[in-house]
Amino acid sequence: MSFLRDMKLRAAIAVVFFVGFFIPTVVACFLTIQYQRQVLTAELREDHARTVEVLALGLRESVWALVPEAGIPIVDAVMTDSRIQRIRVDSEEGPFIRKTREGPVQGHSIQTMKSPILYQGRRIGEVSMDIDTSPMEAVLARQQARYLWISLGPFCLSAVILFWILSRKILRPMNRLLHQSEDLAAKKLDRKFQWDQQDEMGILGHSFEKTRQSLAALFQELEQTNERVVGQADELTQTNEKLKVEVAERKRIEAQLIRHQEKLEEIISRRTAELTQSNKELKQEIRDRLRIEADRREMEVRLQRAEKMEALGNLAGGVAHDLNNILSGIVSYPELMLLDITEDDPMHKPLKMIQKAGERAAVVVQDLLTLARRGITVNDVQDLEEIVSVYLDSPEYRNLMESHPNVKVETEFNTGGLKIKGSGVHITKTVMNLVSNAAEAIKENGTVRIVIAPKPGDKINSMGQDPPPGRLSCSVHI
Repeated sequence: MSFLRDMKLRAAIAVVFFVGFFIPTVVACFLTIQYQRQVLTAELREDHARTVEVLALGLRESVWALVPEAGIPIVDAVMTDSRIQRIRVDSEEGPFIRKTREGPVQGHSIQTMKSPILYQGRRIGEVSMDIDTSPMEAVLARQQARYLWISLGPFCLSAVILFWILSRKILRPMNRLLHQSEDLAAKKLDRKFQWDQQDEMGILGHSFEKTRQSLAALFQELEQTNERVVGQADELTQTNEKLKVEVAERKRIEAQLIRHQEKLEEIISRRTAELTQSNKELKQEIRDRLRIEADRREMEVRLQRAEKMEALGNLAGGVAHDLNNILSGIVSYPELMLLDITEDDPMHKPLKMIQKAGERAAVVVQDLLTLARRGITVNDVQDLEEIVSVYLDSPEYRNLMESHPNVKVETEFNTGGLKIKGSGVHITKTVMNLVSNAAEAIKENGTVRIVIAPKPGDKINSMGQDPPPGRLSCSVHI
């Protein structure tokens, strides 16, 4: 550690500033640039994947129909993005669409992303897209330059200000003190030491001036004494004693100067350490305040969302309870009237329909209570074939057929005795919506075909026992 002890003050301050501020600044800048690179790469990858998925979804119908002309406009629209260099679309039959950007490749960093084309759960082709990542590299390069300017600019300004202050307040006064000390050592006492500043260095300079005055007076007195010694030999011994006393005083003053200099160096080191610690504490306080502000905003957003959901739930619960009071008579009175009539009675079937309509309305009320978190969802074992048959015999179905006389409905049931578990009313509404949407989609004469069959991989129970609930699929085809 001898080189640190012998190092000059200016060099020591430069080393402390470089190690304590410049190196952490460079490391922070490097970590920030690496993080920004990761963020931009992830965003580009997500954007690329999303574009490929959207393109695959848009080309689904054209690939299924094997009509490339229908998919070329979508591919051309995607190619308007200057980053996309090439798009390849393959069907089960082979190459379907090929599109490559004309001209030379803008960058050398190409990223490829693939996505399957699915139609009704079946893979019918694949989309492959090549995208140029050079724009992201250019953005990253600009951000790197900006981070360097942002980091190095304050550093350089701080260094200039710090060294200017050190030179103004410490180094120049110290050099001046050294020159004055050399003048004292060389006995150049005729020039007065001028000190205008009132800080520690100024106080030390004033002490030098007092020392100069003392030494000047001392030397003047010595000169007078020497003149007297020429004529007064007897006074020589006394004069020598005075000289010894003055020399001792001078040594004492010089020792005092050395102690003042050591104290000054200690003050400089301590204040430099305090400045570094204050800088660290300020950075930590800024980070803590930013984190607290982000947490506060997130809690406000969550509180607003919770209040909205609570208000919606209370509204749905109130409406559901009011409807329950109204529907209690619609469901219970037909049931009581059915007990007093036979199935051959003309009113039996209308009352049965009213009862079922009331039960479906009660399920809707149950949905509202579920939304308000006050209801309980009930799932039972259901016969899907029976549910579809009951719907095809309902007034809703007959009204639908009267509105669409050009539509014909066919059924194909192959349940094999399998059943499903769920809410019967909800399944009925689902089937009703599917058939209604299919009928409305037919502009002219057409057929809606309802198929119920086990999912692939399920075995139909051929024994006489009732099979357990299985996996069935109900599909509606136009």
